[in-house]
Amino acid sequence: MLGFVASARRMVAVLATICVTFVSATAIAQITPTVSTSSAIDDSVTRILLEPRCGAGNDPKRVALIIGNGDYPELDWPKLANAANDLAQLCESFAKVGFRVFAIEHADVATLRQAAEDFGMAAQSAETALVYYSGHGFEYAGNNYLVPVDAPPLASKGELETLFLPMSVLTQAANRASGEALFFLDACRSLDPVVQLSDIDPDGQNGNVGNLGLLELDRSVVFYATAKGSPAFDEAPEGATISPFARAVSERVATPGLELSYFFRAVGQDVVQLTEGMDPSRQYPFPYGQLYEDFFFVPPTPIAEPAIGIDGLTGSFPPQSISPAFNQYLDSLTLDYLGITDEPLIVGALLKDFTADDVRQAAEAGNAVAQYLFGYMLEFGAGVKKDVPGAKKWLDLAAAQNHPAAMLELGYWIIQYDRSPGYQDRAVNLFQRSADTGFAKGNSFMGTLYWDGNFVPQDKQLALKLLRDAADKGHPYAIYAAGFYGDEFDRADGELRELIAKGNDEGHAWLCELYFFKDRAGEAAQNCLIASKAGFAQARAIWSEMKFLGNGVAVDHAVARHWMKLAVAQNELPASRRARILSIASGFPERN
Repeated sequence: MLGFVASARRMVAVLATICVTFVSATAIAQITPTVSTSSAIDDSVTRILLEPRCGAGNDPKRVALIIGNGDYPELDWPKLANAANDLAQLCESFAKVGFRVFAIEHADVATLRQAAEDFGMAAQSAETALVYYSGHGFEYAGNNYLVPVDAPPLASKGELETLFLPMSVLTQAANRASGEALFFLDACRSLDPVVQLSDIDPDGQNGNVGNLGLLELDRSVVFYATAKGSPAFDEAPEGATISPFARAVSERVATPGLELSYFFRAVGQDVVQLTEGMDPSRQYPFPYGQLYEDFFFVPPTPIAEPAIGIDGLTGSFPPQSISPAFNQYLDSLTLDYLGITDEPLIVGALLKDFTADDVRQAAEAGNAVAQYLFGYMLEFGAGVKKDVPGAKKWLDLAAAQNHPAAMLELGYWIIQYDRSPGYQDRAVNLFQRSADTGFAKGNSFMGTLYWDGNFVPQDKQLALKLLRDAADKGHPYAIYAAGFYGDEFDRADGELRELIAKGNDEGHAWLCELYFFKDRAGEAAQNCLIASKAGFAQARAIWSEMKFLGNGVAVDHAVARHWMKLAVAQNELPASRRARILSIASGFPERN
């Protein structure tokens, strides 16, 4: 999800269409409820009706349970110094966006079970239920378990259900809500087992203890703080008093108009930046699951209608004041930067410090970059309410100013939504105009069209020239394509490794593809794994295939299925690759 390759994704899409706080039982006995209860309500319900400590949020339609387990016995489990700090910060943040928050920290197994039971009672009258867990966890025999602070480091298989909290207890509680169930798991998923089982056969059907696995849930999404096989840092950067995942979630949750998929990308982007330089690698959060409706923690702020209609391109807008800070930010979005950076990352970074209304005002003032960005935001509902027709009006305005990013985006819009006579010619004209300016994304896209002969006569020599021009500007896909199609393997290899050295994970993704399609996948196995962790769908499919077939790596069907499930859940995975990996997976057992 983090490695969202917008340019390649758009190519595929276009070508395809042309504290209510829980406390200990002893403490509860000393607290007088602030509300009265009828005889039909038992003591557990009384507990969840205590006065919240986490701010003003108290909407019974939105409930959240936050668990911060960090005070583990040092000899048994590593302590997590920031778990309690995470809980306090998240408690406030979720309350501010309307959640009625229940929170427990350093909970033993009895407290966890009681909390889950009480939370289920609150969830059954709610529309949205959210669970955030910070602590240790593991998987065995396809089941996930959370680790209470009184859990032993050694147990038998028969003791798992009683000494630990099965994750299913929490999922069943949250799924009593009538709408969405959201789960956040801020727990390490490194390869070292966090618990030893005294009576397992590692070579048997169920294998050994592993890290927290994928939860297969209906109308639910699980947001994992880190990828399979990697740690979730309790402290990053060094000296931080809150985990990077908790910090990013708490900061981004209040951003108006971030539909959940954009929220995930924004949080992931922040965590990657916060964990830059950490050992053994950066931390890559990712979501898994599906909701059937758009979800916002904070709905989009209504956007005021322009003072003058924007249907006619000859009209002028009244002057608008643009803050010096935002004007400086717009100036920093150079064509070189816009030409090699994915729009979701651009918008995610923008909304961290500014608002959609800042963009609108600058767009009305006639700033072409703001018009292009506002059009994109309206087209995809990023930070604003989705308005596909309205998006075109702003893209038209920016394209009329010959802004190459806007011309390219407007061409995409026409291919996607316009079926009036001559729409393909209009789109290709825009693509070509964008490329004629030397805009990297425009060159890359036109190069692909000329190579395949889509919408334009096939011209592979021109295609390679356009792709090389884009590659010289640092466009990751173009570097790959010039290397693959133009027989410049060594050059592409070196240029992609330069991107990697600069911290650009797209380098890993395209290097993985370059080696895979040259039948040398094993030489780029580490690149494929890193790109998979960073969220690139194609890399996940390739890595899965490698692990299924032993293509340059050791066979591991369980690992292969993990990455296969993640890959096929992503819309940007090409249909041909989806069919291939599903076909390969069907020939192997569900577990080793």
